[in-house]
Amino acid sequence: MKQDPAGKVWSLLYDLVWLVTIAVLSSVLIGLNFEAPPPDKSQEKMASAHAQAVSTVNNLNTMLAPDQELTVELVQQLAAASSPLTEFAQTVATATRVSPDSPDTQTWPGKINALVADIKVVSEGQESLGEYFSLRTTL
Repeated sequence: MKQDPAGKVWSLLYDLVWLVTIAVLSSVLIGLNFEAPPPDKSQEKMASAHAQAVSTVNNLNTMLAPDQELTVELVQQLAAASSPLTEFAQTVATATRVSPDSPDTQTWPGKINALVADIKVVSEGQESLGEYFSLRTTL
């Protein structure tokens, strides 16, 4: 038995709708068998790391006045400030999918890495400045 062209189109359309309906129903049934993912804690981690970084930067702003004198205690405080900043840089790098060691100062990890590098230079210079500190106190 031959089918006219309009009948072929309607049969094809019927088969297509039937396949889509079966696909949607099977997708719903498969979806019902899976559990919802656990809640995401990254926002809480980011907020906590950001609060620590902000307090560290505020401490740096208060410590480093334009007429600040370089002392051993200041160098030690600067060295202690690099840890929370590094932690924040790693958290941001994970969230933004940027390399944590990025030197690009257009990104937060890059800006923080530049700041931490400067702090590291001052901290490592403490040994060479030790003679200066003792000389200044004797004068």
